[in-house]
Formats: sequence, structure tokens, C-alpha cells
Amino acid sequence: MNKKLVLLSACLLTAGSMTAQKRVTGHVADAHGEPVAGATVRVQGTKIWTQTDANGNFTLSSVPSSAKQLEVSYVGMEKQSVSVAGNMKIVLKDKQMLEEAVVVGYGTAKKLGTVVGSVTKVGSDKIENKPVTTALDALQGKVAGVQILSSTGDAGSVTGMSTTVRGNGSLNGGNEPLFVIDGSPVAADVFYMMNQNDIASYTVLRDASATSIYGSRAANGVIYVTTKKGHANERAVVKVGQSIGWSQLARRQGNPMNSAELLEYQLKNAIISGADYAKYKKQGYNTDWLKYYYRDSAPIYNTTFSVQGGGEKTVYYTSASFMKKEGLTPTSKFKRYTVRTNIESQALDWFRYGMNVGLNYDERNVDSNAAQGSLYIWENPVLGSILLPPYWNPYDENGKKKEYFTELGANSSEAYNKYRPRLINEARITGTAFVQLTPLRGLTLRSQLGVDAADTRQTTKLLPNAPWLKTKDGGQANEFFDRFANFTITNTAEYKFNVKEDHHLTFLLGQEGIKGTSSAFNSYTRGHSDPRLMEVGSGTKAELPNLYGHTKYEYLSFFGRVDYNLNDKYFANVTVRNDRSSRFGKNNRSATFASGGLMWDMKAEDFLKGVAWLNDLKFKASVGSTGNSSGIGNYSSLGKTGTTRYNGHSGWVLSSPANEQLGWETQIQANVGFSTRLFDRVNLELDYYHRTTKDMLMSVPLPYTTGFSSQTMNVGTMVNQGIEMQFNVDAVKNWNGLNMNVYGNFSYNANKVTKLFYGLQEWGQEDTGIRYFVGKSVNYYMPIRAGVDKKDGNIMWYKKGYSGDGNAHEFDSNTMTKDFDQSNLSQDTGKKYWAPVTGGFGLTATWKGFTLNADFAYVLGKYMQDNIEFFAMGGGNMPSSGMNLDRALLKQWTQPGDITNVPKFGYTNQFDTSLLHNASFCRLKNLSLSYDLPKYWMEATNFIRNVRLTAAARNLLTITKWKGADPETDANVAQGAYPNTREFSLGVEVTF
Repeated sequence: MNKKLVLLSACLLTAGSMTAQKRVTGHVADAHGEPVAGATVRVQGTKIWTQTDANGNFTLSSVPSSAKQLEVSYVGMEKQSVSVAGNMKIVLKDKQMLEEAVVVGYGTAKKLGTVVGSVTKVGSDKIENKPVTTALDALQGKVAGVQILSSTGDAGSVTGMSTTVRGNGSLNGGNEPLFVIDGSPVAADVFYMMNQNDIASYTVLRDASATSIYGSRAANGVIYVTTKKGHANERAVVKVGQSIGWSQLARRQGNPMNSAELLEYQLKNAIISGADYAKYKKQGYNTDWLKYYYRDSAPIYNTTFSVQGGGEKTVYYTSASFMKKEGLTPTSKFKRYTVRTNIESQALDWFRYGMNVGLNYDERNVDSNAAQGSLYIWENPVLGSILLPPYWNPYDENGKKKEYFTELGANSSEAYNKYRPRLINEARITGTAFVQLTPLRGLTLRSQLGVDAADTRQTTKLLPNAPWLKTKDGGQANEFFDRFANFTITNTAEYKFNVKEDHHLTFLLGQEGIKGTSSAFNSYTRGHSDPRLMEVGSGTKAELPNLYGHTKYEYLSFFGRVDYNLNDKYFANVTVRNDRSSRFGKNNRSATFASGGLMWDMKAEDFLKGVAWLNDLKFKASVGSTGNSSGIGNYSSLGKTGTTRYNGHSGWVLSSPANEQLGWETQIQANVGFSTRLFDRVNLELDYYHRTTKDMLMSVPLPYTTGFSSQTMNVGTMVNQGIEMQFNVDAVKNWNGLNMNVYGNFSYNANKVTKLFYGLQEWGQEDTGIRYFVGKSVNYYMPIRAGVDKKDGNIMWYKKGYSGDGNAHEFDSNTMTKDFDQSNLSQDTGKKYWAPVTGGFGLTATWKGFTLNADFAYVLGKYMQDNIEFFAMGGGNMPSSGMNLDRALLKQWTQPGDITNVPKFGYTNQFDTSLLHNASFCRLKNLSLSYDLPKYWMEATNFIRNVRLTAAARNLLTITKWKGADPETDANVAQGAYPNTREFSLGVEVTF
């Protein structure tokens, strides 16, 4: 009987243990409420585990009743241990330090700390509410290896920014990185059309492991822009902002003589007579031409609006903005309207769709008189403010600017601006639309269409009442229309899965097609007699101007990537991409690019887990290839025809030869680096790279016997190598409410030409001051001035093979000459054409509602020729023509024994190293102070969440040895470009 009872009890216990299991379901999301797909959910102490589906849901059907905890983990997020419950809601938080989600090229976003490549992200807090015209300007000085220069302060210019990543990889080809907004490639000028407050982040991809997935367009790096979007189950946030400001010159330009100095100089050197000297002295004018040409407080207005939020299925972000900016000169202006709508919806568990669309319209005008290379003294404000005599009076008796300079015998810039009005307007659309399917757990299928398209119209008029016209019907009207459209279709399939719990794999396959078209035409009439009727149709005679035409290009690409992660400790990826481009010859249109990378999370090793002061330590290495197809025309591989006239008859000619072998410029880049966080305060990254460019796209000279002057070919090799360092430090953490973060970055790049063409060891570009030497960096190549002979006041130049600091005062016939010969005296100056050192630094400090931001950018080792100084120092017959001159000429040589670097009067200045100056600079790009009104004030209103007041300044301080208008100009020679501006703004932003 007892045995039966024992047996019965055992059966009951067994049955009880078999039935004491339960089914556990739940949902895993991130801090913003977005579902986390592919998260691992494991029953603690058992081998029972599963993964979340595409919507973040999971089911565990055989959980023992004794189980108390679940462990939930996902790559790049903090592992969570949670108590077993019913329908669970689990939120995974991002790991601390650099673990933001980033998109590094197709596929779903990754956590930054799990990305193998060299990648840097800059968030919206570093971008918003800066007093800038272009959204790209706010990135300057923020990322190691990225050089951004603003070459103009003209409010109407949309081409004044230049960007390079890790130096210049090509001598003649394009050096601009690929810009991508929400997955769609765009042109650099689109950043002038964007409201910077729409940008959620910039992600800069620098090494081959990160960029190779973009293949043919990524040789010069990638800058990926993500615009803002809403978050699931987020209450709507409405923001309205308004700012007003003004701009002025960032710094004075030149050092011209005043009236008294110039009159004494001209009388002493018999440029003017005694009578003229007395006349001008009596008039007593001392015009500040800088004030004549430039306004000191050009107004700026900016209004912004946005609403952001989301429900359970749909998230949204909508914004609008208006900006009006007047330039420092009368014709410079910019007016912009923007609207953006970003919507995403999880329509079904397996179906997601969305679109990000930006609409922009602007009206602008560029001061063409102040453009680089415009050297008309009375029109260009850079030249005029330095060279026009201050004893001239440009104002009439009523204080208005004169329309005619009697002294010059020419119309003033004021008249040209008045009677030659011009206006450019542009309507632009940029955006993406996508559908995304998740038919199986871990599998994501996505199809996306991207577009960047614009219609541009330029209206130029010459009014018939212009005082220099000799007839009453001399009016002219010109209308220029241009339309371009770039479409990108991308299809990808991504599959994420785990093998057991430690092996995480992602496979990505994709196809992409790109089509770009551009068409333009021109219409021109003359014979207008009424300034009120200046439409093209009002002219009496039609002209046949350059009618332009239609161009197009296409790319077809296939790519794949494999990512592997072992136990969140060892990471690897391999990328392959094949591109075909219509720009190349039929024999070389296709090219394949590949890369591989490794990363080791050393902190995850047992031997470092116990090191308390070391919070993170990662080692990275990668190597790979990318291609470049920019910097050449769409038809450079084709033989083209043109028209000519011979012996009074028109005919056809072959204008350029075909090159069916023209192919890709290829770059091979290796990268080694590490990143770490120390003492829970200091973040540090260090990278070394070696970048080789081969088969460079260059315009190669041809023998004249061919009938052609040059042809685009694949020739030459160049190497760039350098180091990058960036850090940020939580210098103060909650000390009486004060927090302060300090950041900085530094990059050094050295370039060297290792091969040219035709076996040449050197090759120069005439009239540029640049010559390429095999085995050397790209340096300035020009005559080296030795100094001024103290015996006779003549200029001395070094013979080839000799050099000095330019301060010699005794002639040595063995090493010097006084006979100037540009070609025979030109030699390597040792001054680099491209600045080797770039970087930035700054800080953010917060205290009791106050926030202070300061951002500096610097460029070291930058040199530039000063064409304006050539004239100001007496070149181009400026002294004899009565123009103003630089104060340095007051110290010119006058008698034997004088020690000076200024030659005697009448000695013509030459293009030599006396005009080559250090243009290195450090600039306070942005300085802002904001204050958030107390929260309890806002709570009392029941509808206002926050009010922020902001005062900001741009280009507030410039430290440089450059004497010209602006050191930031990205050119080998300064030729009168519109100088940069200093801007101030006061703003308020209200959040509801």
C-alpha cells in the first residue's frame, strides 16, 4: 500500500512539473519607443531563448514556473535583466559614450560603437540655431580630417563652400565628398537651400570600410545627413522660432595710405603736380572706401516652425522656414522659403512606408563685381577699397553716391548695379520615398526612390536709360533657364540572424540605379526703349546666344555586405560593389570595389573588465578600394564634333578625340585606429590612414601634330597619408549645477605625387604657380625673391637651386640675379599648396538654464598668392596711374644704403614669393549664449513647454598673418573674392 502511495505521489509530482510551465510574451523597444528587431531574449539560467521580430515582439512558450528573470540584449545597447511577467514591455537603453544609431550606407541603422569603419557623428545640438546661411557651415571644425572652407561672404552665393575629407585625392578629378540626405545623393549647394534646424545629424564616413559600399562615388569620403523624424507614442512638440541679426566685414582688408600720405608720396615721385597737390589738399577729402563699398549692418531675418510627434503606428516631422539676408554690397541678397515633411508609418506588422520631402524656393543675387578674378578697380569692392585714392569724393552735394567718376572717366559700381539689375530664383525638391517589407523575422526588403531636382531662372537686364548708352533703344533683356534632375532607385535585402547566442550575422544585397539629366536654354533680345517694359518679348531684335543643350549620365550598381559580430567583442565586415558609368569609355565602364574591416572591443575581455578607470577601448583596422568619376564631363570618353569657319565657309570639325579606354580613378585606403573612454570623462579617438590614388583622371597635353591640345586620360599616382585625433572631455560634471564639455580635433595630411605621365618627372600648370614633381608634395612653384639691393634699390631673385627668407640686401651674382624671367627662375618654394593641418576645438557649458557654445576652426600651413597686393605694391602701373597704394611703399628704397624690402620707385612688381603669404588662420566660427526660462513658469501656462532666448555670433574673431581680404578663400591666389562676414543674431524659440 505504501509503495502505491509513493508511486502515486511521484506521478503527481511529475505531472505537476510538466504542467508548471508558462507562455511569456512581450515587446522590446528603444528609448524613443521604436521597436528593436533581432533582440535576444533569454530565460536566465536556462538555454531557452528567442529573438524579437521586426516589430519588436517576442514569444517564449516553455518558460519554467521557477524562472524569475529574463535577459534581453541587443548589439550596442545595455543588457537588461527583467522580472518575468505577463505581457512585458521592455525598454533597452543605448550604451553610454558614442553609441548613437547611425546609417553607414544602406540597410538598417547600427549603433555607432559597433561600426567597424572610421565614422563620426555630429548631432543636432551642434547644428541648430547657428547664424549661418548654409547648413554645412555648422559642421566646420567639428570632425577630424574634414576641412570645410567658406570662400565668400556674398549672401547670394550658393557655391562658396568647399569640403574635403582626408586631403585631396586627385590632381584634376573631383575632390568633394559624396553628400547623402536620407539615403539620396545630392549636390553640395543643396545645403544652402535647407533649414539647418531640420537636420538631426551628420555622419562622416572616412575610411574604406565605411565608404566602399558607395563604390564609385565615395573616393573622397561620404557625409550622410539624417533629417529629423518623430518618435512612436510621442506627444506632438511644436516649435516656433524667430531671430533677427546683422552682418559686417569679418575683418578690415589691406593697409592703404590715407589722403595725406598718398598726396605726399605722389608729389615726391612726380605723379601729380604741385597744383593738383594743393587742390586736393584744399578739398580735404579722406574717403574710407571700405565704408563706401560695404554696409556695416546688413540685416538678417529668420523664422522657423516645426511640429514633431507620433502615434502607435505613424511618426511625423513637419517644418517651414523663411530667411532673408541682405549682403554688405547693394546687389548681394538671399531670400529663402523651405517646407519639409517626413512621415513614416507601420501600416501592417510586415509593411512600413514613408517619405522625406524637402521643398525649397529662393530668390538671390550674387555681386558679380566682387567675384574671384573680377579685377575692375571701380567695380570690385576689394580692389576699389584699397586702390581708389582717398582724396576723391564719391558723394554728391546731397550725400548720395555718384553714378559717374569724373576722375576715372567711368561709371561707378553704383551705376552699374542700378542699370544692370539681375535676379536668380530657384525651385528645388529633394527627398526620398520608400516601402519596407519584413516577411520573415530578421529579413528586411526595402525599395527607395530618391530625387534632387531644381528649376533655375536667371534674369539679366540692361536698362535703356543707362547713362553710358548712346541710343534710347539700347536696352537688353536676357532670360536663362536651367533644369536638372537626379534620380536614384535603390533596392536592398537585409537578413539578420544569430547562430546560437554569440554569433550575430547580417547579410546585405542591393542594386542601385542613378540617372542624372540637365537641360538649359538661353533667350536674349535688345532694342528695349522703356525701362518699365523689360521682358524678353518687349525687345525689337532677337539674338542667337549660346543656346546650351541637354546632357545626361547614368550609373548601374550591384553591391553586397556581410557583417559579423562574435559575442559583442569581435566585429568584422566585408563589402563588394560593382559600378558601371556612362561617363567612361565602352571598354572600361565597369569597375569593382571592395573592402574589409575588423574591430576588437578590448574592454569586453576578461583581463580589462576589472579596470575601473577604463570604460571603453576599441581597436579598428580596415583596407579597401573606392572609385572616383567626378571632375570630368559626361562625355569625356567620346569624340565630339564642333563647327568652324574656313575661307568664308562654315563646316564641321572634330573638336576632341575619343578615349574608349577612359575608366575609373581608383583609391586604395588602409586605416588603423582606436577609440577609448577614460575615467568616465574622456573620449579619445586616434586614426592613421594611407590613401593611394591610381589611374588619376587628368587632362594630359597632346602633341600639336594631333590637332588637339589635350585629352582626359587615366594617368598618374598620388599618395595621401596622415593622422587624425579627436577628443571630448566632460571637464565639469554637475558641480553646483555646472556642466562643461570640451572638445577638439586635429588632423595632419601629407601628399606626394609618385607618378605622372609620358615618363615625366615634373609637369607644371602655366600661370598658376603650381608644378607637380614625382616624389614630392604639391608645392608652389615660382621665382623666389631674395630681397632688395641696398646699393641700387633693385629687386634680387635667387637662381634655381638657391633660396632664402627674402631679406637679403647685398647682391651675390653666384646665387642671385636682377633680371626677371618667370620660366627660368621658377622653382620649388617648399610651401605646400594644400594645407597639411586642419582641426577645431570648442566647448559647451550649461548652468541653471544657461547654455554657452563656442566653436573654433583652424587651418595651419595654408599659403596663398595675393593678386591684390601685386597692384597695391605698385604692379600694373598703379603708381603712375594715380591709384592708391599700400603703406609699405612709404618705406621704399630712396638712396644707397637703405635697408628695406620695398624697391625704388618705378620698379615694377612681379609675381614671385613676395606675394606668397601664410594664410593659416584660427577663427571663432560660432559663439552662442542661450537661456531657458524656468520650468515652473512654463508649467503655470499649461501649454508652453519651454522658451529659449539666444544671442549668437559667427566669425567673431580671426587670428591670422594674412594681410589680404580673407584667409579662408579656397584658392591658390586671392583675386578679389567677396570677403567673409561677421554675423550677429538675437533669437527666441518657443516650444509648445
